[in-house]
Amino acid sequence: MKDLIFEYYFLVSTSFIMSGLFLLVLGMLVWPVGSRWKDSLLAVLVYISVVALGMSGDIKHLNPVGFVHALTAVFIACLAIRYYKNRVAYLFLVPCFFAGVVILFNLFSEGRGLELMGRWTIAS
Repeated sequence: MKDLIFEYYFLVSTSFIMSGLFLLVLGMLVWPVGSRWKDSLLAVLVYISVVALGMSGDIKHLNPVGFVHALTAVFIACLAIRYYKNRVAYLFLVPCFFAGVVILFNLFSEGRGLELMGRWTIAS
């Protein structure tokens, strides 16, 4: 399982995150309630902030700050889901899922860290 995550993590995560952003913007434009363009722009900004927090270098190396970044990303995603009140907003959790995968992988792989660019590094 660890080899599978190592080989395909970057490809799978970027494709899911990019398709999630596309579906989020498309869903916000089609959603009939509210100002479509304003909601779409706000959704893109929230999504980018969640992705940026999820790609923190501290998450990759299991620093305590990384856990705070991951929790902040989940908190922002949950607030956005409550704000939009539609099913499309659950796509904010996609980057949070992949940050969770990195944290779990690092917890169960002693002495190694999963780089988001697909390389192994030995923790010092």
